[in-house]
Amino acid sequence: MSKFTFRDDIIKNKKTLLIILIIIIILVIAAFLTKNNTNHPGMIRSCVDSDGGADYFIKGYITYPTTVYNNGSKIDTIAKEEDRCLRKIASGEPIPKAYHSTTSPDGKTKTIYETGDCLEGDCYIMEYTCNSGVPDYHSCPNGCKDEACIK
Repeated sequence: MSKFTFRDDIIKNKKTLLIILIIIIILVIAAFLTKNNTNHPGMIRSCVDSDGGADYFIKGYITYPTTVYNNGSKIDTIAKEEDRCLRKIASGEPIPKAYHSTTSPDGKTKTIYETGDCLEGDCYIMEYTCNSGVPDYHSCPNGCKDEACIK
């Protein structure tokens, strides 16, 4: 009676060797894909929009994964951008303490908005969605309160 060891059995059985090799490859790929999320087991892997997209009448926000660098260290984190009510400042008005500004694509026109509720005047909602990296400025004809257009 010959004595077989586990190693001899594996070498003789090419199918078993192939299966073990495939399992090792799968484990290496899985480890590589999850490497960046080991510090954040519940980390969101894509953008999430709380109000389901461009809904100007519901206060919303987006969250998305991002990487920041602090003193040369890479940190994976979650960013959050919230919808905001804005009032367009007319030319010649003083710039308020709390404001947001935009510049036209050609760089020639700068628009300044006061942040906060806007019940009359040139009211806008700065709406964030997952579809683009920049917010959409949507007019609110009836005003904007609590970070949503008034219906």
